[in-house]
Amino acid sequence: MDTAFGWIGSSPVFTYTVDLTIDKDKPVAYTLYTPTQHPLLAVSYYNGAVFRDAVYNNCALAQGGNISAGFLNIQLFPLQAGQQGTYTYTKTNVVQKCITLYIYGK
Repeated sequence: MDTAFGWIGSSPVFTYTVDLTIDKDKPVAYTLYTPTQHPLLAVSYYNGAVFRDAVYNNCALAQGGNISAGFLNIQLFPLQAGQQGTYTYTKTNVVQKCITLYIYGK
């Protein structure tokens, strides 16, 4: 499990790399969920290529991110109180990576 830190108004970056050389014979969906299970990022691949365009909710592609190459690096929109907790990257609904976000107090 990874750890990230931020403060109210900051925009933390989460990184995850997808291996596009496996699972080429079927569509594969990757999703990043918030601690309350709302999707932040959703993208699907088939045969190593983007099958459905990425959908972003309250985040954007971060520097170093390249959806077509499998670099699912996202930058959260400015943090608000209550967004702390464990975020999960899933591959077709199976958790692949967890990131626990802590928000510093003022």
